[in-house]
Amino acid sequence: MLLISIELVLQVSGIVFLGNRVEKLKIKNPHNIKILVLGESTSDKNFKTKNKKAWPEYLEEEFKKNGIKADVYNHAKAAITTDIILNNIDELINFYKPQFVITMMGINDSDRWAIDVNNSVIGKVKLYRVLSYFAYLITENFRYKELDKKNFKVETIDVEKLTLKEKSQFYAYKAEQLVPEIPLPNTYKNIEKRYKEALALYAKSYQTGLFTKDVLSNYLWLLVKLGDESCNAVVDDYVNKGGILNFLDLMSAQNCYKYDRKNLKNSLNKNNEALKLVEINKRPTSNYNKINEKIISYGSTHVIMQYPTLSIDQIRESLKESDKNIFIENKKNFKKALLKRKYEDIFIDRFAEGFGHTTEFGHKLIALNAFNNIYKYLK
Repeated sequence: MLLISIELVLQVSGIVFLGNRVEKLKIKNPHNIKILVLGESTSDKNFKTKNKKAWPEYLEEEFKKNGIKADVYNHAKAAITTDIILNNIDELINFYKPQFVITMMGINDSDRWAIDVNNSVIGKVKLYRVLSYFAYLITENFRYKELDKKNFKVETIDVEKLTLKEKSQFYAYKAEQLVPEIPLPNTYKNIEKRYKEALALYAKSYQTGLFTKDVLSNYLWLLVKLGDESCNAVVDDYVNKGGILNFLDLMSAQNCYKYDRKNLKNSLNKNNEALKLVEINKRPTSNYNKINEKIISYGSTHVIMQYPTLSIDQIRESLKESDKNIFIENKKNFKKALLKRKYEDIFIDRFAEGFGHTTEFGHKLIALNAFNNIYKYLK
């Protein structure tokens, strides 16, 4: 009876757990139009962008410029999959009670393995999630700790006199001077040469037996990019030391195991955050429908956004017809912009071949298109 009472209190209180951490949520103005944005790095305001904004922030500015009071809550997370979005959507909608939910998602699901959080009944119990969270905090002190980054500003240094710890940090520092961001923006010259030089430096850092922060993610990305089949051994080494893979590490790790798929689960199931892994294959379409149904069932309008330069037809065909769906394609506006501007004016990289993460100009293209479609719907 006590456990049931605690569960009811947690359900009513609306505590939200995302990625093993409590989100501090705030409602800006309860009388404004509320818009919730869900997606991954293409919408994440914390992703590596020079202007430190993403298109949802520019969308809120568009509403204000047009005299409409609207608050946009951006809950996009880099490297997230539709499985994780589906797992968190109930709590987010319950908390914000948005009139509109915008999604631009699915690209991280393609040919991937995902954390399966939907098929377990116990995974939906908030008491279980609260206890899991505190267990996570308690065990955090016993996990493998990466070394902090260190700057080596001296022009000459005797590497042989450095300790293993300092060598790991030194080679990581030198690599980041070559590739301060991965992937590098298009404006960098000799990108392939830089990648190869950085890979050699990250290898030296890794060979010390110690991991400096960001070395794992960057080293794995470069190994995959340059087709080195040894990257799964690096993952095994890190996990066996007791290291915890974050979402970005997990994405790179899955790419590594395209060379050795059968051992993927054996390695990643040792990882606390991996939980239960399932092969996605046709899951994105199924998840899209489930997410769509949940949004509509709460009375919100689902704004289904497609990535730049891609057609929205396939998504439209896979979802059930509803007057609570708004389909937005970013194909024509981006194709038109590409006729007038250079690719690097609109995208900072080519992570998805035909398009990439957007620049400030690209963000504003998406935001304006979203605003025009929502404004038309409101009228």
